[in-house]
Amino acid sequence: MSYSGLKLLHILCVVISITGFSLRAGAMVFAAQHLSKPWVKRLPHIVDTLLLLSGLGLLSITGLSPFQVPWLGLKLLLLLAYIVFGALGLRYAPKRYQRLLCCAVALACAATMAWLALTKPAL
Repeated sequence: MSYSGLKLLHILCVVISITGFSLRAGAMVFAAQHLSKPWVKRLPHIVDTLLLLSGLGLLSITGLSPFQVPWLGLKLLLLLAYIVFGALGLRYAPKRYQRLLCCAVALACAATMAWLALTKPAL
């Protein structure tokens, strides 16, 4: 796959992943029943796997290394924070306000990752 095709797939997966996370977070806040449906639990894993694979493909094509490019290293650290806070927000935090706060932090991490990808600042 070409660089531009892989980049388009990556961006599409980012949009779908963050939109899906936001919808699941909103449904969790309002105690919606559709969160327990099997496809709601499986689809994010498929999208996030495609997202990860496309990101690794982009790294391979460009030859960039998170150890040599500071904004990319920070983006990967924020990805780990997004995963942790997202899991806490959607599943593990005991109280609703804690879940909401964790989801907000996860979305802030995602927004910062998007900003880093768009601006590629010299840190």
